[in-house]
Amino acid sequence: LASVSNAHVVRVRFGASNTCVAVQFADRKMQVFSVQAAVQLKRQLKRRVEKKKKKQRQSAAAGNEEGDEEEVVLASSAEAGDEGMISATDMFQPLSQLRGTHKLHSFCFMPAAERHSAKGELVRPSAVSLIVAQRNNCVGVWECPLKPHSAAVQLSSVSSGGHRQEPRCAVLSSDERQLLTVADGEAKVWSVSSQQCMRTIACGYGLCVTFVLGGRFVLVGTKAGTLQLFSMASGELVEEVAAHGGAVWSLALEPGGRAILSASADKTIATWMPHERGSSASLKQDRSHQLDDDVMCARYSSDAKFVAVALLDAAIKIFFHDTFKLFLSLYGHKLPVLSLSLSSDGNLIISGSADKSVKIWGLDFGDCHRSLLAHTDSVMCVQFVRNTHYFFSAGKDKLIKYWDADTFEPIMTLRAHHAEVWSLAISRNGELLASVSRDRSLRLWRRSEEQVFVNEEKEAEMEALFEEGVEKQQQTEEAAEEEATALGLEGGAASASAMAGRRTIESVKGAERVLEALKVLDEEEERRAEHALALTRWQASSSKGDRASKQPVLVPNMLLLGLDPAAYLLKALSSVRAAELDQALMLLPFDTVRRLLSRLLPLLDTAPPIELIARTALFLLRVHHKQIVANQALLQLLHGLDHKLRARLTRERDVLGFNMAALSFAKQFIEAKSDRSFFEAHVSERSSHERSSVTELRRRTAARESSRKPKKHTKKLQ
Repeated sequence: LASVSNAHVVRVRFGASNTCVAVQFADRKMQVFSVQAAVQLKRQLKRRVEKKKKKQRQSAAAGNEEGDEEEVVLASSAEAGDEGMISATDMFQPLSQLRGTHKLHSFCFMPAAERHSAKGELVRPSAVSLIVAQRNNCVGVWECPLKPHSAAVQLSSVSSGGHRQEPRCAVLSSDERQLLTVADGEAKVWSVSSQQCMRTIACGYGLCVTFVLGGRFVLVGTKAGTLQLFSMASGELVEEVAAHGGAVWSLALEPGGRAILSASADKTIATWMPHERGSSASLKQDRSHQLDDDVMCARYSSDAKFVAVALLDAAIKIFFHDTFKLFLSLYGHKLPVLSLSLSSDGNLIISGSADKSVKIWGLDFGDCHRSLLAHTDSVMCVQFVRNTHYFFSAGKDKLIKYWDADTFEPIMTLRAHHAEVWSLAISRNGELLASVSRDRSLRLWRRSEEQVFVNEEKEAEMEALFEEGVEKQQQTEEAAEEEATALGLEGGAASASAMAGRRTIESVKGAERVLEALKVLDEEEERRAEHALALTRWQASSSKGDRASKQPVLVPNMLLLGLDPAAYLLKALSSVRAAELDQALMLLPFDTVRRLLSRLLPLLDTAPPIELIARTALFLLRVHHKQIVANQALLQLLHGLDHKLRARLTRERDVLGFNMAALSFAKQFIEAKSDRSFFEAHVSERSSHERSSVTELRRRTAARESSRKPKKHTKKLQ
């Protein structure tokens, strides 16, 4: 089909009654085609054939030569063979065309009421209505006439107050009533209270922006390297300065002053002094400094004593503001540093890099306090909350994270954006946070009164990570289980490997409960040892006649829940589900395994749940056999476990044998007294069902294995 655009097709949708189809192209154009019904196609083909036959008869009657007559006969036979062929141009006929002001994003047909004629036939509408979304955040209703070579007409439109392109930077005014954002071609001033756009300023491709001269003017740093100064009152361009030879990546306002610091891709930083003249203003360069590589970010310290600069070569330079003399050089990042922020007390500086990490540095000696793997993609922005050591970080992984720079712990994660987060703006008291993203959205976050528990946030994040891993491994684990069961490898190496891979949230929580129980028991032993030592000293002093001190009293440990240490440990083990016990034990470190086996050793003699104790001990010995045998200090523990476990299992086997013999005698006695069998039918039916299930599972496993093996091609030798 011939189209109105040279771009590729993005989307094709049919109308409600399938009488028309709309085709969206990758540019600003869309075309509507009519779909011919089967009856119309038959009539069209019939008219075409009759017209051709009539033309052939007329040419034959004109007295053509014999050779020409033969050619006509051959042509008519060929056309008769093509009589039943329907081409795409016959089925789809081009109608109206639609051309938007920007590239089209998506569209859909608006539902319309069906109209029928007096004979009950469906009447085709004269036009169709489309809802079209464009790339500039505009949604419009278009009427497309169902006539060839006609143009679509826009009936109405709804345009959002947001940016038409992705916003790159956001900054709050000094009174925190207005928010300024900049994008390609425009800067917007927003009211924080009403969340409405107050003014739109046409500018270049803005990469950074800031308020100057008390918020009466706006300064925009562009990709072309210019600084554009606009008046807030009129929104007009007051002055434009060719400031740098490359893109201006950063603008910073001097604390307590009027100077503006700009950082550019031309390897320079410069300070600028704005001067107000009535309703106009000018911008003059004060000083500049040449660096070794592109400057990605530049920030003042809170006292305006230092200037911190992030470079493309992954280095951070700190200069004295008055002389631009080098004070410190910070190295540690592997990829370019994209953002910097200095704390209000001047003690810390944080840096975000394309290597996905955030580093916390000391500003006094330049030492790295901690390196945090903050995001799963490049860190685009970091910023301290004023008068605190809390900071926010934003990255290309669509996340905003809240951190504590003193404890190096994440406090919470904010998830709302659908694309990369470019910039953040934080109020002075930290109650308001603004973020801009590549999804062209501007989001405002307000601090609530609800308390945040770091442990709960960690647990929720860990659960989410483990759930993702469990979903990925679920199919592999099920196949491994079926194969191990079918081949009779239960309890063997295949089963152990499957257990190790089947890590779930329940198994992790079970391992944590066992670790916590061992920690509580160790602390209880230390407490009892201290009490025994204090009691011994008191008895020694009492024997000498000193009765001034009171006798030490051992206060019961509330964490033991009124149980003795052995019962408390068995309670922790029994709290883990039987299906998750092996996986939980696999997560225990080897030092914990040694402590657990040492505590299980005295329980093998008389503790009631011998099944649980034996299963735990044997599984740990099987998994950590090499480490236990290689350690000479554990050989005595191993011999003790062997002796006690063998003796206890022998006793339990004898008890079970005695009970089985008693049940067999009772069975024979009951069957001799009456004609009824002692559960014989039920037992035989269950055994046959189990045998058939195992046989079916073996057959399925063999079929799956045979389907996986490649077919061998053999050749005969002649």
